[in-house]
Amino acid sequence: MLKRVIQTIGCLLLGVQCTYAAPAINSASGSFTHKGTITLNGSGFGAKNPAAPLMWDDMEHSHSTPSQHGWSEALPSASGDYWKGQYRTLPFRNVSPPHQYSTSCFAGGHEDHVNPALNDYANGYNVSLTVSGTSYTWFSTWYERYDPLWPGSCLCGHNTKIECAQTSASHIYTGTLFFSMYSSDGDPCISNNGCYIRLHSGCCGGSANENPKLNQLNNPRLGWIRQEFHRKQNDSNGFWKAYTDNEIGVNYSGYFGSFLPNSYSVGGFYRYRLEGCSYDGSTTRTHDDAFRYFDDVYIDKTMARVMLANNQNYSSATIIEPQIPSAWSAGSITCTVNLGNLPDQSTSYLFVFDSNNDRNSTGFPVTIGGGGDQEPPTPPTGLRIEE
Repeated sequence: MLKRVIQTIGCLLLGVQCTYAAPAINSASGSFTHKGTITLNGSGFGAKNPAAPLMWDDMEHSHSTPSQHGWSEALPSASGDYWKGQYRTLPFRNVSPPHQYSTSCFAGGHEDHVNPALNDYANGYNVSLTVSGTSYTWFSTWYERYDPLWPGSCLCGHNTKIECAQTSASHIYTGTLFFSMYSSDGDPCISNNGCYIRLHSGCCGGSANENPKLNQLNNPRLGWIRQEFHRKQNDSNGFWKAYTDNEIGVNYSGYFGSFLPNSYSVGGFYRYRLEGCSYDGSTTRTHDDAFRYFDDVYIDKTMARVMLANNQNYSSATIIEPQIPSAWSAGSITCTVNLGNLPDQSTSYLFVFDSNNDRNSTGFPVTIGGGGDQEPPTPPTGLRIEE
């Protein structure tokens, strides 16, 4: 938005007329059932090419491998099948699906290696998925949860990575990195008060405008949460934002790195302390019960997207689900419906975001589980009935 204000001032100084319109939805038609096809018509949608996201994986293919669905890497890969990162039929280890349309997910364990030398790249050190793609801009969102038996004993020194962009085209934590992490300040996972203490980045140099309300967010040890990240690098108007269940936790703006990412990863490594709380790599290892679970992963190289929410005020929504576009123009978008946690036979609200991350201010209402929008049709004029 600031960029548009600056552009508008520039137009005024030059004595020319500038018009910038946020997306507006005029109508929506089609089948508003899970995996149905819908078409949105309106204006200001902008361009998105290709229309489809870089990655959409609903994980509904437990008898295949991540590489068959476009992932360049799935970790752990060298551990035995018990810990290996792979598609798993749910329930698994007493973890149920995140919503009624899910029957499987991606899961892997941070295996507890007795030999610290085995805490390497391909073994249980990482539980993650990586997709290749070159961009300074990334949008990502997915469901994630931790195992009900996720370990926690020492009250400081815990270190858990959530997502990462890197210069390598296919491997997490290779080359130049920009990552996010759970804070090493403590382990609230042993309580019901929330599993985040703090999100921060090693590249932003500290707190990155953290939201203290983050402490009150849902605990991923007790249930599924929705992660969402916005990042734009190599730009004085860059940003890095982190959300959980549509609650913003980190809101950093400014320049934070010139390197060009060539891949993006969800997940990462986990370490906890066996003894002591001072930082000492020799006292870290992973744990047999440190399993992580991912579902409905959406990753793209643009902020342009379509979201379906349970509130006409987007910032007040508690459920948001990405829709999967297959065609996109300035005035029309075709999507495959992804209902996720949105309840059947309810009213939900469509939002279109353009590449500048601007959206329609009020959600467009649609009836889930049925067809079409809720806007009444315009009465016809000029009709005459003859007998």
